[in-house]
Amino acid sequence: LALVNTDAAVKNGDVAVVLVNGTLDLPNAYNVLVDEQSGTADCVALLAKAGRRAPAYLMDTDTPANRNKVCGFRQGLARCGLHPNAPILTEKDTGPDPRSAIARGRRETAALLAQQPDTDSILCATDLLAIGCLQELQARGIAVPQQVAVAGVDNTLYGQLCSPALTTLDNRLAEV
Repeated sequence: LALVNTDAAVKNGDVAVVLVNGTLDLPNAYNVLVDEQSGTADCVALLAKAGRRAPAYLMDTDTPANRNKVCGFRQGLARCGLHPNAPILTEKDTGPDPRSAIARGRRETAALLAQQPDTDSILCATDLLAIGCLQELQARGIAVPQQVAVAGVDNTLYGQLCSPALTTLDNRLAEV
């Protein structure tokens, strides 16, 4: 057993690295990505099938996975004949604490409603953002899902604990 400078070994390609649901542009790095782009497009189609015509998208972290979700959102809009310039709001991630993601979801929802009060559905990049979205809508007396439908991505336990229970895209990260 020998000590290895892992940073140098990874950069030189001496050590293989497998990254799940993320990318690393280094020699000998392998990236396993969930097809959240198609999943997000399917979520838009599900919302459209339910009669939602004014969707919006919220995200908080600029990651390859979230960029794929935005592409899927736009693809879903095009496939369903919805307005291609539906709002996409982004607030910079300020840390890993789940409470900060929920707070960002609340702020983004408030900003969205100020810009687009006719929004009838909101797709969020993560369940935690969606929970913040739900909280803000409820604080404003907006009925979910009757007035505004909300969906998240990740199928976390958090989504089952909130009220109403969160509709969420199961990206099966644990299985990946």
